[in-house]
Amino acid sequence: MSNGRGLYGIGVKQAVCLRAADIDKDLRNSWVDSYPKKKNRAKPIPDNALLLVLSQDCDIAASDNDDNSIELALCKPINDSKVWDPNKFAHSVRKLHFQCDSKWYEAKVDYILTVEKKFLLGAYKSKKYEVLELSESDAKVIPVWRANRYSRVGLPDEFNRYLSLILKSHIEQIQETSKASGCAFPSYVFALYVRVEKVEGSEALKFEFFALLRKQATDDLLIEIQDIVEALANSLEEMSGFRDVSTVYAGRENNTTVDYLSGLSRLNLDNESLKNGDDGFQIN
Repeated sequence: MSNGRGLYGIGVKQAVCLRAADIDKDLRNSWVDSYPKKKNRAKPIPDNALLLVLSQDCDIAASDNDDNSIELALCKPINDSKVWDPNKFAHSVRKLHFQCDSKWYEAKVDYILTVEKKFLLGAYKSKKYEVLELSESDAKVIPVWRANRYSRVGLPDEFNRYLSLILKSHIEQIQETSKASGCAFPSYVFALYVRVEKVEGSEALKFEFFALLRKQATDDLLIEIQDIVEALANSLEEMSGFRDVSTVYAGRENNTTVDYLSGLSRLNLDNESLKNGDDGFQIN
């Protein structure tokens, strides 16, 4: 059996967490050399950290000849006060907040490990280990968060400058209004989308906002979200002089076409995410 199939056979799959304490310190600390940024490679992996599996199941189970490594995100425990709702829903590609075993954790894109499968499997052959499952809703967010790193689209600096002045309060209002208590998913809103273009024949900008809701959203909730997004658009238009060309401010997934969404870009909230909490990642 290949190392990948061996890992998959013991429950190592996308969006599960592994306890760092289950892995020998010397071994796990040798993995930090794979961090993207050199400045982070001197930081050891603490016992209270989790390792979140980012690799897709097919890549995990693949033979070593096809793919001999696995991607793990180092996740540190954080206090409830550090949790920011948009970071739960993959609105930022840099930070992700999720709950595991009744505690909150933060993953950051600068702390992703690339580990050879044979070493990870070997770490478990002679020791007890625990594979921690995330909730269904959190598990679905993991591949979205990772994929967004490569699919985000930059917006003009001038547009971002004005948007940053008003975005936080409107995003928090959307998140509060759209919370889905008692449901298998945390929010009725999937994402906020945007389109920004230059007005033909000038340097002026025009823009469009759209919130995508789950099909379970009620008519009343849809109207509430439409009003919040329209208020965001109006505020931006008045402040910047940019032209709002939105035709509809919100819609459900079951009556929104792929063709319409393909003309929009999912709004990236990295700047707001970094403002909410220290940009540092203290793991010592």
